[in-house]
Amino acid sequence: MRRALYEVFLFLLPFVLYFLYTRVAPRDEEGKLGHAHPWLWLFVAGLLLVIASFVWLGVTEGAGSRGVYVPARNEHGKVVPGHFENPSPAPTP
Repeated sequence: MRRALYEVFLFLLPFVLYFLYTRVAPRDEEGKLGHAHPWLWLFVAGLLLVIASFVWLGVTEGAGSRGVYVPARNEHGKVVPGHFENPSPAPTP
């Protein structure tokens, strides 16, 4: 869930920044910005941020980079939390 919210935040970030820009940008006598809203470019920028975050995730947290996940289990009536273990090295001949 946290990862999904992070991706939504990254997608919405260009829109939030543009909104903040429109609050401080100079306006004409009628109160208009003087240019059209760049919705397509904001959408593309949001998608590029999400794609870049997927690439970053793949590079920094790739499969096996943290070891093998051992799920939580019950041992002698106590819960042992899940954790990562380093895989044992392959025996050399």
